[in-house]
This record gives sequence, structure tokens and C-alpha cells, in this order.
Amino acid sequence: MGWDEAYDRYTRAREYGFSHSPQTPVDPYLCSQSSHGVRYIEANPAYPAPYIAKEGSHDDGPLAGPFMGGIGGANFSRDLAGYFSGWQLQQGVHHHEALDPAFFMLRWSSPDPRGPRGYRRLQIGTKGFPGAEYDYAALFPTAYERYGGPALPFELLLEYYSPTIPHNYADSCLPLCCFNFYLRSSCDEALELSIGLSWPNLLGWRLPFLATETRRGRQWPSQQNAGNSAALAHRQGHRCHLAQTRVAAVPRDEDLSGSVLLSIDGGEGWETSYKACYRANQVSTGLADEDQAYTLAHMEAGFRREGRVDDDCTGWTAHWHEPIASALAGRCLLEPSGQNQLLFAITMDRPFAAFGMGRSWRKAYTERWGSDCGRSLALAEYGLSSNAAW
Repeated sequence: MGWDEAYDRYTRAREYGFSHSPQTPVDPYLCSQSSHGVRYIEANPAYPAPYIAKEGSHDDGPLAGPFMGGIGGANFSRDLAGYFSGWQLQQGVHHHEALDPAFFMLRWSSPDPRGPRGYRRLQIGTKGFPGAEYDYAALFPTAYERYGGPALPFELLLEYYSPTIPHNYADSCLPLCCFNFYLRSSCDEALELSIGLSWPNLLGWRLPFLATETRRGRQWPSQQNAGNSAALAHRQGHRCHLAQTRVAAVPRDEDLSGSVLLSIDGGEGWETSYKACYRANQVSTGLADEDQAYTLAHMEAGFRREGRVDDDCTGWTAHWHEPIASALAGRCLLEPSGQNQLLFAITMDRPFAAFGMGRSWRKAYTERWGSDCGRSLALAEYGLSSNAAW
């Protein structure tokens, strides 16, 4: 596993699959801020469409990407502009909405104060990269994003997938997604480089049985956050797992119960860090957003400044109106003309599917891993350990 092999796979995906290289200066999304401190993201109609959906088909717009999460699992998608925007967390319920608290972040700095340094989200737009520094390719079940340009002192290739493998049913129904980051220096000095993941707690987020265009977006955050929490599940060496959980007022087996594990495997040379809980929006306190502790802006400002999050395991049980999120990060020293790689994984151990009049069934992966979420950590570890073979 390394840059050369991953780049060959990316090249094949561009040749035989779908590719997109935006050159327009127009941002793919427009953002607005609500009075409740929530940042909403909406498609920009001025962005030129890279493709046009077949007439009469279900259309999430010209940026929709492939879904991840395993056959029969809680699925989500990352779109052609690097936003997490597609959600099928309930069976039979599809939703398209780019969520601001769900993103990867990137920071780099030189030991020389006059050297290159910067921070960006791994997405296209005002907080991220210009389209000219980004290429996308997909050949199911794998998608690729390549970031690079004259202003960037390294190249970054992101390869992500869920293990949809011919003749391997047991692994193909696993409810997880792997994100492999490959880095290659393009400068003659060492760089401190950090990659982080912010992910909202979506447990309990129930949507009405309506078409996406009828809901008209802006469904999250909802007023269904009561009982959500997160904590450090396990940390040893270069691996770290955070578990997002939910305590229901009336415990029962339902499609939105379970746990979500956020995992990182840094390998040799990586320092990992975590932050279990913070608000996924801001509070009107009179303080600047980045000065409000335990909020999204505060977490992101700390990562931008230090290249890490603060190993804080403080957690609490959210109120109904309180959306929360969690973060993981890895930091390394990228040597001149050197290479490195980092792995993140998202495991949605949500064992039940519900249809009809509330009837529920166990999902296929539970035959091997159980339906009580008692082996969520083992499931996430299996995904990290199997990534290279997959």
C-alpha cells in the first residue's frame, strides 16, 4: 500500500469510470447562517453541471456521489465537491442535504516561519480548495479525490470505499467505510502535516416518509438529539476509536438505535488525537465563534492552530435541541520528497431495519457480529485490519 499503487488505481478509475475536473471559479454550494448558529449549505444553481441525470430518474443534482456503508447498511455519500450530502440512514428514506459539521480538514506548516503553511477543508469552495486544484474519479465501489497545485507543497490522494467484494457476502454487508489518505511531498523541506475528521452524531435523526424535494432540505439539525453522546472507545498505539451512542427514553430495538465508531489508524510516525464531544453549532453568547469552548468553531480553530485536537474525553448527554459532533486527527512529519499514508474509518453499527407498520428485522451483518452492538469495537478493528487486503 503506497502512493504509486493508489495513483495507478486512481488513473484506472479516470480511464474506465467517471471523472470530474472542475475548472470554474464558481463555488458548488452557497452557505447561510441561521440565528441559531447553524450553517446551512445549499446547491449553487450557477455551478456548471458535470452531468445531467436521465429524464424521469431520481435526481440529487449534478454533484451526487456513490453511496457508502455496505449492502443493507446505513448508507451515506460524499459528493463530487467533497461534501457529505447523501443520507439513507433509514431503509426506504432517502435525503439529500450537505451537512456543515461533516468534513475532513487539512493543515500543513513548515518549521521555517517563512515557509509554506495553510489550512483548508477537503472540499471545493470558500473554506476549501479552488476547483483548479482538485480532480475527482469514481469506479464503483471506489471513489478518489486528488488535491494539488502550485500553491500546495505536497499532493494528496483520498481513496474511499465500502468493501463491496464479489463472492464475499460476509464483508460486503459490513456497515463501514474506509478513507485512505496518501501524501507525497513536492518541496525540498520537511512539513508538519495534519488531517482531521469532524462527524455529527446522527443517531435518532428520523425523517418523514416524503421525497427529498418535498422536504426541501434543512432537515438537520432537528429536534431529535436527546440522549446522544460520545466517548473514547479504545486507544492503543497508533489506533484510536470514538464511539457515538444514544440513550433512548424508552429503550427498544429500532432502526435508528445503535452506535457509530469513528476510527483512525496512523501507523508509524503519526500522532493521533481526539475530541469526544462538542456542539455542532454555535451559541449566541457574545463571544467570537472560535472562543466558545466545546463548539464546532472552537474545535476547528484549535486544529487550524495546532494541527491536532485536544485529547478531550469530556462527554455529556445531549438535550433535544443540542446537536453534537466528534473529531479525530492525525499529525506527522512529511520528509522532503517523502510519502506517507493515513486511514480513517466510519462504522455504523445500527443493527435493525424497519419497514411497514414498525416491524423490524436484523441486518445481514448481525449474523456474524450480533445485534446488541456489543462487538462494535471489534467490527471497527476488523475494518482497519482488513483495509489493505480489501
